[in-house]
Amino acid sequence: MEKGKKLAEESVAHATQAGEALQQIVESSDRAMDMVQSIATATEEQSSASEEVSNSMEQISQIINENFKLSEEMKQSVTNLAFLAQEIMAQTSSFQISKDWNTGEININGTAQDTQDAPLAER
Repeated sequence: MEKGKKLAEESVAHATQAGEALQQIVESSDRAMDMVQSIATATEEQSSASEEVSNSMEQISQIINENFKLSEEMKQSVTNLAFLAQEIMAQTSSFQISKDWNTGEININGTAQDTQDAPLAER
């Protein structure tokens, strides 16, 4: 009987230890699940942030391309204006403007070149 009692006590002790070990396993599993959930949440946030950065970079690229095109257009416009300014100077260089200070009369002397009737772009 004594042997049976001792065996029962040992069985209870082993069952208690097994229960405690199972409780530790459950607690460890819960902590691991919490960590996995935290990692999943952080991964989603990082993915969202990466997508936002990618979208921002795409917008910056589009703005740079638009600015480049506008710069090219401005360059062409400035070139055209410089050409037109030279043309105007060439067309008006033969004229002299003078003012008679006694009468206040303004005189323009000179003649227009033969390109007077030609379109400005052909001059």
